[in-house]
Amino acid sequence: MSKRMVDIEPGTDRRQLEDGSWTATFRPLQVTVSAADEEQLKKNLVQAIMETMKGSQEAQEAFAAYAEDHSEVVEEDQGPLERAKAATAGFAALGSDTFDAYVAADDVPVLVDFWAEWCQPCHMLAPVLKELSDDLAGRMRVAKLNIDDHQEVAQRYNVRSIPTLILFSKGHEVARVSGAGRPKDEYRREIEPHLPAGPG
Repeated sequence: MSKRMVDIEPGTDRRQLEDGSWTATFRPLQVTVSAADEEQLKKNLVQAIMETMKGSQEAQEAFAAYAEDHSEVVEEDQGPLERAKAATAGFAALGSDTFDAYVAADDVPVLVDFWAEWCQPCHMLAPVLKELSDDLAGRMRVAKLNIDDHQEVAQRYNVRSIPTLILFSKGHEVARVSGAGRPKDEYRREIEPHLPAGPG
């Protein structure tokens, strides 16, 4: 037997079982997780949502529809979104008319973050992207492309899930990493072999 508890966040049912453990279901994606305590429950739920959205266009569309229908609830907590915007404020925002010229520059490779406003994993990735930009300054530039506003570019590069990071060198794709939730060093291992040597 279990009892209904209040939402952890919009769209999430949380229940405590008789043995003291917890379970939660994120309704828009029908993602269910369990854990021994509430803190771990939240971590498990975020990870499960990110994994589900990473490999499924259908899951991304379901979440987008939910966010649109519940905008008055989703927008109550702007903390993660504002932090993400602050972290990536210095990155170039590319469009269909500027993309090709920007990634074709021959000074340093360009890492493009394919993202969307409604994509929570994209916002979670933003601070990691800022750290990578700082760590690899002078060896690459970072830019962002909103796939909702510039779908033709996303389609051209077969971006099927977000966040997706694509590294371009002189206009050519040389590396790609999809999904959020990884340690920063994992992203760096995929990217750094394609960058010019660092100082010293």
